[in-house]
Amino acid sequence: MSLAPGSENDVDKRIAKFFGAYSPSRDMKAVYHYVDEDGVRDAAGKLGNAGATPSGFVDYKSNPMAVYINRNTKLEGTVEHETLHLYGIKLLGFYGAGKDKVSHLFEGLTEYFTRKIVSGPRTSYAAEFSAAKQLAALTGDANLQTMFFQAKASVVLDCLTQPVYNKWRDFVNDRNWGDAEKCLKARKPCAGSKP
Repeated sequence: MSLAPGSENDVDKRIAKFFGAYSPSRDMKAVYHYVDEDGVRDAAGKLGNAGATPSGFVDYKSNPMAVYINRNTKLEGTVEHETLHLYGIKLLGFYGAGKDKVSHLFEGLTEYFTRKIVSGPRTSYAAEFSAAKQLAALTGDANLQTMFFQAKASVVLDCLTQPVYNKWRDFVNDRNWGDAEKCLKARKPCAGSKP
């Protein structure tokens, strides 16, 4: 699969069509860089991720943000995943981060929505995806989409309460998958939630 500049525009259209009213137009602007594997590795190295060869990533610290996409990736959905990060970034502080400084919750939510719009199989962020799927089973897709795309944390907090959410979020971000699952397992779906 070869990706070219402008692919993100088609992805924005597909996101708007699939998620409809939940996804206002993306207001987080970014510059997309479609580079080869060495270009992704070099960009990641400059950010302290030496040796990483991801299919793509977002540099949140640059202004405007920069999205690096390996134009020769074999992983379907890379542009979709990285573009979806730009939709959900407003709540990055709410999602928190683990000891490794990665928000595994944000990756899981992003992957959850990526798999909804990509037809091919994806295996990225399997544990993170499972955690987001468990949250969706409680809150319902409509509430999860409202939180992610419209930056309204209250729809999840109304369902889980702040203390339960914080505990679960910390388990997810520290990759303590068993405790994260137990934290939500006994809870009943929220009123009005539809998977």
